[in-house]
Amino acid sequence: MKKLLLLFSASIILSSCAATFSGATTTGTSVNLEKNNFEVLNTVAGSATATYVFGFGGNKKDGLISEARAVMLRSANLVGGSKAIANEVIDVKTQLIFGIITKYTVTLTANIIEFK
Repeated sequence: MKKLLLLFSASIILSSCAATFSGATTTGTSVNLEKNNFEVLNTVAGSATATYVFGFGGNKKDGLISEARAVMLRSANLVGGSKAIANEVIDVKTQLIFGIITKYTVTLTANIIEFK
């Protein structure tokens, strides 16, 4: 019985799971930023986290990038005026804790610009 338990424990510890996040950031509007007709107002950020234990768990909602973007846009306050998001950057951080718990954090940052 001890050998079976040892074999089972070793197979769990030595096995691995992989998760990939891929996506493209596009907006429905094409903006020409070559002219000096805008002003950078601020930088905003939003993040989302998913935690997996032995590969199980995580978010049951949309993808992490979508959740982080929603958080970022809520804090951007784009209503009113001719404001837009520009220079969007996606950072993905992966943490492995004791080889058992994997934590993914996606952070989006962007500049808020206002056209003159």
